[in-house]
Amino acid sequence: MIYQLIARMHEHFKISYDGPPRELSEEEYQFRLTAFGEEITEYIDAREDGDLEGQFDALLDLIVFALGACHLHGFDVDEGMTRVMQANMQKRVVLSAEESKRGHKYDLIKPDGWRAPYLEDLISPPNHHTGIIILEGPDGCGKTTLAEYFVEHYNAHYMHSTWSKEIDEYMFQYMQSTLDAAGRISKNQLVILDRHWLSDCVYGDVFREGCYRGDLYNGMHHQFFREDNRHMIYCLPEDKEAANQHFKNLAGTRPEMYDSMHDVSLAYESLWKGVEIPYEFKYFHSYIQFLVGKTRAQNRLKSNPKVTRYDFLTQGNDLKTLSENILTKMGEM
Repeated sequence: MIYQLIARMHEHFKISYDGPPRELSEEEYQFRLTAFGEEITEYIDAREDGDLEGQFDALLDLIVFALGACHLHGFDVDEGMTRVMQANMQKRVVLSAEESKRGHKYDLIKPDGWRAPYLEDLISPPNHHTGIIILEGPDGCGKTTLAEYFVEHYNAHYMHSTWSKEIDEYMFQYMQSTLDAAGRISKNQLVILDRHWLSDCVYGDVFREGCYRGDLYNGMHHQFFREDNRHMIYCLPEDKEAANQHFKNLAGTRPEMYDSMHDVSLAYESLWKGVEIPYEFKYFHSYIQFLVGKTRAQNRLKSNPKVTRYDFLTQGNDLKTLSENILTKMGEM
């Protein structure tokens, strides 16, 4: 709303700009610098005079000049601010003034692993890609890192699907509606689906009494893979012990629903290998049979050209090559 008011003011005074991001002229740049300095000085003077209204007025004017500069630059303030605030929310308050580089106890600092907001695609148009990529595999095997890479470098739309006790009765409908929504969005933008029907099958079998709705996923499997611009990245390291230890290490830095990914990894490996099953499924429903059965071996995930296995322990440092290979297979490069 505030940004719209700024745009309306610029239109009124016939200085509006509606185009791609650009540099300001030297004259306009110097004008904004002077204005910023004047408003900061007014804020300081009002503070020293105990003039609260003057402080408010100076801050409002500073916002007007800052947003005005963004508008004349052609910056997408709404999206940019959303990303900046999401990144800021990942920071933490300093424990003391000494911990702050500014020397103030009200400061925020960046924890280990903090990522600056990605703004590059808001300055220059990103490569335009469409389609759906599903990320599958155990927790702690690189799906989040991959998703963030696609979002940052390919302007992908991120969606996350997960089971909960409250929606268990409607889980299939939830999965179907999620896939339908992704399909609509993917006509104009690349969509990253973090988990989908395979997770329901695997996690349901390992941590619950089996996935009784698994029979319904035959159709979902075919629906997804028969469409163009569809791909699944199967995040599953070969070294299961190292991957499970990595998951346990992560548990100290983020909340986890489960204590171990050992059986989950074995179940995913079973679906990948087919008849060489290292995990015994509690509910060997028709979809599991379809993936691992001897008579339908040609339809296993391992032999599906639209499925790529990814091992973050050995490939984690080259996400650029991985993403380009996936998009090439999808016909997007």
